[in-house]
Amino acid sequence: MATAEQRNHAKAFLKKAEEYLASAEDNLAAGRNTPAAGDAIHAGISAKDAIVTALTGATSKGKDHATAAKELRTAMAKRDQAAAAE
Repeated sequence: MATAEQRNHAKAFLKKAEEYLASAEDNLAAGRNTPAAGDAIHAGISAKDAIVTALTGATSKGKDHATAAKELRTAMAKRDQAAAAE
């Protein structure tokens, strides 16, 4: 279970994810597809960081996307609902 400090870190990651998502939506609406895609990627990464930090207390900062997916899967495996998620 995450401590109060770790939950605050998770909330910060979530806020960052929301900001990147809003930027992606704005860029997409303006026809700026490349920055929209980049912002969407960063939103996903920050969302993963928020979820993993909230569930486990920490997240890794590696560049390997397969490792990030495994980290998320491992963190989610501790939740009952995760068994149905694929």
